[in-house]
Amino acid sequence: MNNKNNKGFTLIEFIILIAIIGVLAAMAMPNHSRRGSAGARRKACASNIRVISGAVEMYNMDSKESMIYLDLNKLVEGKYLKTMPSSPETGCKYYSIGDISQLDDMHEDEKGLIFCEFHGDLYNFKIKPGMTFNDYKYEKKRIKEEKEREEFQKKVMGQMIALLVVGLIIFFITLSSPKKKTKRS
Repeated sequence: MNNKNNKGFTLIEFIILIAIIGVLAAMAMPNHSRRGSAGARRKACASNIRVISGAVEMYNMDSKESMIYLDLNKLVEGKYLKTMPSSPETGCKYYSIGDISQLDDMHEDEKGLIFCEFHGDLYNFKIKPGMTFNDYKYEKKRIKEEKEREEFQKKVMGQMIALLVVGLIIFFITLSSPKKKTKRS
């Protein structure tokens, strides 16, 4: 009879435990590597939208006739923009929907907005062809609620993975703890 005193993990049990924890951690981590330069171009486009919005507001304060639809040529000719905005990416073209004469930085009383054909609005919401401003507000609200629901689900998934890891650790500890032999009568 081989009377071994098993205290702690064996090497193979420890390697399996580390591998399982690594796989679970990889599943829980979002992939940020693909967002690099695309994120920078999206931010540059959002910056262009902010600059254009500021130019429209200045134009509307100075002019008798408010700009209702985006006209970049008017803004450049009136020196509200130094030059036409440079496109950070092929396909960036700036348009407006609704009445932009009272841009209000996305508050409820806003009646219009400026957006990029490629990236969408300041918040990366894609504007669909033929979409009215009311359609835009409804769709944006729906998508925001959907994103909040997804974030909640990710949080719950992370908690479930953490519980699973703790359960696996407890399982391996109980497997490797020494077992007492009981006598049978």
